[in-house]
Amino acid sequence: AIATTVKIGNGTPNYTSELLHKLGEKLPRDIVIEVVNEAGTSRFKREGIHRREARDAMSAVKIAERKG
Repeated sequence: AIATTVKIGNGTPNYTSELLHKLGEKLPRDIVIEVVNEAGTSRFKREGIHRREARDAMSAVKIAERKG
């Protein structure tokens, strides 16, 4: 069986730590939580994409594509 992986960015250390803790409490034990470098994932602001939701979604896709 293929393990399900949840990837989160390492942007803000305090937020990342809190999120890891909460996910660890709530997600089933067979879910893998992976922290990845999120540097460069919010470049869309410079590319003229101004809707925050669209930028956040694009950044999330970039984070999901990263290797930890």
